[in-house]
Amino acid sequence: MKKLLLVLMVFTMVVLLVKIVLAQDVVRIGCAVSLTGKLAYEGNACKYGNDFWALMANRKGGLNIGGKKYKVEIKYYDDESDVLRATKLVEKLITEDKIDFIMGPYGSGPNFAVSAITEKYRKLLIAFGASPQIYERGFKYIFSCLLPLNLYMKEVIHFSSQQSPKPKTVALLWKNDLSNKSVADPTPGYCRENGLEVIYNEKFAPEASDFSTELSVIKAKNPDIFIFLSQAEQFILAVKQMKDIKMNPKMIAGGLSVAEPYLVKTLGKDAEYLTGPVTWDKALKLKDDLFRDPKYYAEEFKKTYGFEPGYHNSDNSVSCEVLGVAMEKAGSLDVEKVRNALVAMDINTMIGRVKFSETGQVVGREAPVGQILNGKFTVVYPFESAEAKMIWPKPAWQ
Repeated sequence: MKKLLLVLMVFTMVVLLVKIVLAQDVVRIGCAVSLTGKLAYEGNACKYGNDFWALMANRKGGLNIGGKKYKVEIKYYDDESDVLRATKLVEKLITEDKIDFIMGPYGSGPNFAVSAITEKYRKLLIAFGASPQIYERGFKYIFSCLLPLNLYMKEVIHFSSQQSPKPKTVALLWKNDLSNKSVADPTPGYCRENGLEVIYNEKFAPEASDFSTELSVIKAKNPDIFIFLSQAEQFILAVKQMKDIKMNPKMIAGGLSVAEPYLVKTLGKDAEYLTGPVTWDKALKLKDDLFRDPKYYAEEFKKTYGFEPGYHNSDNSVSCEVLGVAMEKAGSLDVEKVRNALVAMDINTMIGRVKFSETGQVVGREAPVGQILNGKFTVVYPFESAEAKMIWPKPAWQ
């Protein structure tokens, strides 16, 4: 009888321990993102960034919310690079999965669309779209840690205008979607402020797959600086076509694409000397409570996934980090309390200061400038973070 009672007691204790483990408090975050389709590269980069934050947060024991430790879980759906599907999946995350906190999809267009859903249900969206138009609708439940797109080319133009021999003319060709339009629109103004004349400024259709005609026209105008704004695939095609026609401006700049590791892997030596802005690089001298600094983040990320992180990875990791900090500061998972903590947020991270304007976008940051040198995106400005001196003018194609 005593042995039976002992067995029952042990069994009861095991059952209780299992229940405790299974009942461990969990923070659930939802994300509909492009894991397949035309934006799969960028979408998967976002997912890696989210997952790495969850890994690092859980490694520290989770989030401390109101005196309790919460593990982090992220539920994903594949929006297949389709905006309509993204909106439906975000609604599913909210209404069926009962998730209150949403990480945005990749791109300004999809975030513009899904933010209407999160606003309707008063759920928090940490957006991964940086176009100012997303945030000009008076929405209260959307925040973004990304540098606003209208600032992307500001420092590129300023820094390049200081080179010798001094450039005089600029040509601009850009993809007519929300993201690249937001980068392109203020660029002529930045040129004028720095004494540069824009001699060509045209857009192209989002689905365009040949730029030879436009590039031939631009070559004939012989600009000192040529800026091509698109996502990676079209920028790669344009670079190949520039080489084919031996188009040799003093600088070739991109907006969203130059800092992508994928660019060098695809173009090889033809990527050399391409210039553009970046929102994060491991060379930047910045501090972070969770990720320590950009160099540590890059080392740990590579140990985990086997490849160097890019700015999509780091920006998403910090976006998740900021949401977690807001939950801890709120001491609650109540949406309104977490929202109030985001409104009051002002912290330093490995991508820079995170403080939100009334519209939910980050304020007080600018984009560093980099150039691909010896097969690597290399920070050349600001000078305190510079890894090398900018090569100017760009050597002719080999």
